[in-house]
Parts: sequence; structure tokens; C-alpha cells
Amino acid sequence: MLAVVLTSLSLGCSANADEQAAKDPGKPLVPNSSAASDDPSLVGTESDGTDSESDDGELAIEAVIEIDGPTTAPNTVPATPATPTPITLSWREVAEFPTPLEFVYIQTGVLARGANGYYDLDDSGQLRPRAGLELPTGELLGDWPQDAWLVTSTQQPITPGQPLSFEHELLQLDADRKWIPRDFRGQPRWIAGAHVVRKGSLGTVLVREGSRLTRIGGKDNPKTGPRMGKVIVDVVETRGGGLYNISERPNGIYVQINCDDRKCVDDNAKKLPHGSLWSFSTQVVRQQNAVSVVATVDRDGAVGQHLLHYERGNWKLESLLHPPTGLWPADDGGLWVIGNGKLLHRDGQGVWYTVALPEGAGSISAAMLSDRSELWLAANVKGKGVVFATPASAANP
Repeated sequence: MLAVVLTSLSLGCSANADEQAAKDPGKPLVPNSSAASDDPSLVGTESDGTDSESDDGELAIEAVIEIDGPTTAPNTVPATPATPTPITLSWREVAEFPTPLEFVYIQTGVLARGANGYYDLDDSGQLRPRAGLELPTGELLGDWPQDAWLVTSTQQPITPGQPLSFEHELLQLDADRKWIPRDFRGQPRWIAGAHVVRKGSLGTVLVREGSRLTRIGGKDNPKTGPRMGKVIVDVVETRGGGLYNISERPNGIYVQINCDDRKCVDDNAKKLPHGSLWSFSTQVVRQQNAVSVVATVDRDGAVGQHLLHYERGNWKLESLLHPPTGLWPADDGGLWVIGNGKLLHRDGQGVWYTVALPEGAGSISAAMLSDRSELWLAANVKGKGVVFATPASAANP
């Protein structure tokens, strides 16, 4: 018989995350990304969160499937360690500055911060100071500067027994590099869990309320559809327009492509190991249909760092030794990662490499050109800021 234990109805949070926060506010928290369903059985349908009557498309129909068995069961996402081998690449010097620069993280595009302000590319592709540019504190999403968004999230007072909540504000960069506030349901700010705003298809973002998705910058609101779990933990929209979801049942977290019927759920939903103790943060889309998401599991204080991938029709988990501080997609489907001051590359076939840094380079940060053809690396070299570049697919031996 399947033992049903619901550790938390928040998004991958451990059940005592709020108690932990109250005891030690300086300790990193596993974020809560959605409101829990009012129905503890997690069976049936979920309202779209409005008071008006919903049509069938606004109902999230759960496929009632309980899978019993060990974490190595056939429907479980396989987990393997990332085991990189050393590789040396050719680096070209792009620019040098009197003092160090640091690239500001965004999935693609080039934005840097220096002692005298911000830098980005001019019309000729040179890295130049950008007078008057301001960058509020928050999470950057998308591509700089053509399709850049920023989400500010202010944590609200902690209520024991309740999931973490944040006041969010959404900003979009315009053609003059000014930040324009974008309302959500007519409100400039709203309260929700963590990571409820995700980059959508070109020129848009998706805002999640439970199972309901609202597209800002576009007209169509995608539907999450039938899925293994009633509680939506996260969603990813691909460049090709596919919508993948991560959902929670009492027996754990499931990942799947978007489905229209029960058979599709039967065939495609896969369970993550380690129950419901997962949270998800940075995500990037690779080529048309592949994705990679930073996935963290906290098992009684033992924190495991992973990347969750969907590629070539399959889900997989890869464990990392250190939390990644950035992910960048390459034009060939590869992936670049920085963690613990090291630069890693995962090629289009899933082979990992530890990339040798340019001679003398320290305190590195990275950026991917908008066309995903070249990775730029900013480094402190003898007190100066030096920017290097290498082809994004160069780690293929």
C-alpha cells in the first residue's frame, strides 16, 4: 500500500521551512512558489482562482494515478552525477577596462556592472558604458536588451504554519532602456509565492496563480491541462511553444510535458526521487524544445544541488557539487554553468567539461550573446577588468 505523507503543500518546501525562518532568518530558505489547494485530498479539479464560473479549459483536471514503488521504479526520473573532464579552449580578448567588471546574470544578452555604472553593447557590438541606465534589485529574465524583464520580490512577514509570500512587481525594458511597470490583473504589485513569474515565449512572461497562467505582453493564456498532481509547482515554456509542468501529489513531485488527456499523463508523467522536498529556481530553454532548471532538494538540512533537464523526449536529473550561480544556453543545445568559481560546459550530447580559464583570470562572471553563438567571460586579471570570448559550442572536442 502506498504511504501518503504530504510534507508540504508549498512548492517543494519542507514542512518546517517557516519554522526554520522564524528561528534563523539568516539561513537560506527553500522558496515557496505556489498557494496550496484548499482540498487536502488533491483529487478532482482546481478552480482557476476567480469567482466567476469557469469553462472546462479553466479547470485543472488531475489524472488520479498513484505510483507505488521504490525511487528506482521505471517512472522515476533517473539521477546521475555530473562528472566533468578537463578541457582547454581558445579564448580571445574582447575588451580591457581599468577596473574589474561583472556581468549581470540574464539568460542571454550582455549587461555588465562596473565601478562607474552599467555597460552593454553598442550598435557595433562593442561593450560600452550605458549612461543613465538603472537596474532595480530583482531577478532579470529573458534577453538583454530586446526582451528583458525584471521581477522585484519583497518577502512578507512570516506567519507560522503558512508558506512564504512575497510582494511582486513586474517591469519591462523599453527601447530607450527605461523600465516600464506592467500590471498584473490591474495591480502594479501583488502577493504570491516565490518564482511565480517565468519567461514565456518571445516578448512575454507568464504569471502563475495556482494552476492558472496569465501571459503578460501577449493575448493567449496557456492552460496547464491534465497532470499527475493537482498542485502546480512550476511551469516552463519552450522556444517552440511547448508548456511543461512540475506538479505535486501526496507521494511526491512529478514532471511532464503538457497533456490533453489521461493517456498522455500515463505515458509521460515522471516522478522525482526524494518525495516533495524540491524547489526550483533558474530555468533556461535550449534550442526549440529542451529545457534545464536548477532543482534543489533539502532532506533534513542535507541540501542537494541538481539540474533537471528535458531533452530528446526524456527527463533526467544531474547532481552538482556546488549550487550554480548562472546557466546559459548555447546555440547547439549545450549549456554553460558557473559554480564555486568554476566554469563548466555541458555539450549538446550531455557530456560535461571543466573549462580551463584564461591565464590569470579570477573572480569570473559570464554572459551569452543573444544569438547564443559566443560565451563572454569577465575576469579580474591583475586588478583590471578583462573580457574574453569563446564559441558557445567550442567544448565539443
